[in-house]
Amino acid sequence: SPDGERLPIVPRDLGSCEVYPQMLKHNCNGRFVAVCGDGEFIIYTAQALRNKAFGQALDFVWSGDGTGDYCIRESSNIIKIFKNFKEAQTIIPATASADGLFGGHLVGVKGGEGAVLFYDWNS
Repeated sequence: SPDGERLPIVPRDLGSCEVYPQMLKHNCNGRFVAVCGDGEFIIYTAQALRNKAFGQALDFVWSGDGTGDYCIRESSNIIKIFKNFKEAQTIIPATASADGLFGGHLVGVKGGEGAVLFYDWNS
């Protein structure tokens, strides 16, 4: 369909969300989408919108390699990395507080003092 054309959507196909969505993030290959809000995240399959994973998080980022790897900021001093939707490691950042996350090929942690710390997804 051409750009700007309205798409007919049947409301029953839209489903519902358990949180008030404040952020929507696709992983890099587009197979999964994370809905974040109210201190929680829910990961859905992108096409069928089936629930894949969920939990508590202040921040959420995807890995840059296209798998189901993601990272959450659970609190101001606990970062958790998930590999293939299972918890793989917990990081306690070398900073007074973690104020944000950046995804991609490395995990970036924004420190409270204006610093950015980088962590490898695999170590």
